[in-house]
Amino acid sequence: MPESPLHGDLVASLMHCIVDNLTVVTHAVGYPSLPDPYKIGRHEPDLIANANGVLIIGEAKTGEDLDEERSREQIEDFCNAIGPNGEKAAFWLCVPDSWADAARAEIDASGQGHYRVEVLPVKGLATS
Repeated sequence: MPESPLHGDLVASLMHCIVDNLTVVTHAVGYPSLPDPYKIGRHEPDLIANANGVLIIGEAKTGEDLDEERSREQIEDFCNAIGPNGEKAAFWLCVPDSWADAARAEIDASGQGHYRVEVLPVKGLATS
C-alpha cells in the first residue's frame, strides 16, 4: 500500500511511464491485480517490471524522504541489482520535479553511478 497520497501518485506516474515504454509490469505496490514486489537486496521496491529480459526496478520517493537511511539503502541496493539473466538491472527513481536534483545527488553520493539509472521527475504534484 502506498505510504501517502503523494507516494501513491508517484507510484502511479512510475507505472504509466513504464507502461508507456512498452515494458511489462510484473509486481507493484497498491495495485490489487498485481502481486507485491519481492525484496531486492534489503528492501522491496514499489514496482518491478521486465523489458525484453531486463529487470526494471521502480521506486517512488516524495523528496523529503531522500535523505533517510532507508532511502539510501534502497538506492544502493537497487542501483546494484542484477537481473535473473545476469545483466545489470535498470533502476528508475520517481520524484516530484522539485526534488529531481536532490535525487540525482543521492545517487551520486551512493557511488553507484548512473548506468541504467534514471530519475523520473513528475511535474504538478504538491509536495507538502
